[in-house]
Amino acid sequence: MKKISIGLKGWMMCIYGLLAVFASTAFKDSMNVAVMDFGELYGWDRTYMLSLQSFGAITFAALSFLLGLLIAKGRIKIRPLILFSGILYAVTIGLWGIVSNLTLFTFFYCLMTVGYSVWMYQANSTLFANWYPRKVGYVMGIVTIGFAAGSAFGSVLYSILREAVGFRMTYIIYGILVLAITFWGFFGFTEYPEECGRFPDNDKNFSREKAAAELAELKAEEATSPWQIGRVLKCPQMWCIGVSIGVLVLVASGSMGQMVVRFMMGGIPLESAVKLMMIVGLANGIGSYLFGLLDSMTNVSVAIKTCLTFMVAACLLFSVNSYVTMVIGACMIGVSLGAASNFSPSIVMEHWDRRSFNKVYSTTVVIQQGIGAFGAVTVANLAASASYSFAFRILAVACVGALIWFFTLKKGFAKKYEEKFAAEDAA
Repeated sequence: MKKISIGLKGWMMCIYGLLAVFASTAFKDSMNVAVMDFGELYGWDRTYMLSLQSFGAITFAALSFLLGLLIAKGRIKIRPLILFSGILYAVTIGLWGIVSNLTLFTFFYCLMTVGYSVWMYQANSTLFANWYPRKVGYVMGIVTIGFAAGSAFGSVLYSILREAVGFRMTYIIYGILVLAITFWGFFGFTEYPEECGRFPDNDKNFSREKAAAELAELKAEEATSPWQIGRVLKCPQMWCIGVSIGVLVLVASGSMGQMVVRFMMGGIPLESAVKLMMIVGLANGIGSYLFGLLDSMTNVSVAIKTCLTFMVAACLLFSVNSYVTMVIGACMIGVSLGAASNFSPSIVMEHWDRRSFNKVYSTTVVIQQGIGAFGAVTVANLAASASYSFAFRILAVACVGALIWFFTLKKGFAKKYEEKFAAEDAA
């Protein structure tokens, strides 16, 4: 087994990323329990509230395409994006306990989704890929343990704070914590390691002069990458990647935010359901690390195929209204979803090089999030019209389809396309 070293700065970045992911998961997924408080306080419909995640994700998908274009063209830098998106998330999550008008709440919820999604999926993920282009799978495996911690302790944290300081103050505290993490990310890290005298992948074999020269060369290459947005969109392999990971995001958005309610509909009391989320969160953390390690030790394609296969079984087990099968299925979902967010930057870096990363990644993220946007509303409405059992059987079928398509993906396609583009440009 090869040794993986990311250095002290790398571990600080991992801790920052883990905290950002925790805040993005635990705070907004408090809707798992808070949906009942919103119903008692304002009489808001449970199905509608559980569907809000989809409304927000659709808003993000629409805006992120434009944002991706601006990032790819160098019009938006990563550090200011970290600052802006983090502040947006902080302000809007803080308003959860203040806004009592449902239309206004929906508007701020959509803005909140844009904030935390850009923060996690575009700003922070790009930062990690810039610093660790070959080790990004390992780094993301550590960072996304924050999903596990958020899933495990989010409902418990909300319940404790709700009891201690009240409904309104709970969300104000959440906003303050997000601000603190955001400022760390903005002031603590540069966009590229070379800008602060460090090295990509913590490879100290580079001299500082060589690292600076390679950074300048990289920026020049990014400007001339043959992968323009139009070409990216015409690449069927890119769609295969985007849709396959998008299905995992679909399951993530459709399950974790409604898991407490699903447990309750299956006959498990609220108090027990909240405690079970801690077990699911632990499974999430294990999956996040192990799939990140599998990515680094083999390749990300193997990890994605394994994850999709695991998810099929997980959804089928979770669809059965039995305590044992629901708990096993939920833990398996946790293991699989702990890995889902690891894959996006790693799979792009595997098939494309560092100079084309921003242009390709920004497009695949739009596809993934566009598909994932329908997870919450799909599960909530299928559950309302039929049952949660039926909803999770449908998710299992979607994972089977994604797995079959992903098996058609072969290595080397990006290089062949670049040779074709070079011939076209020379003509």
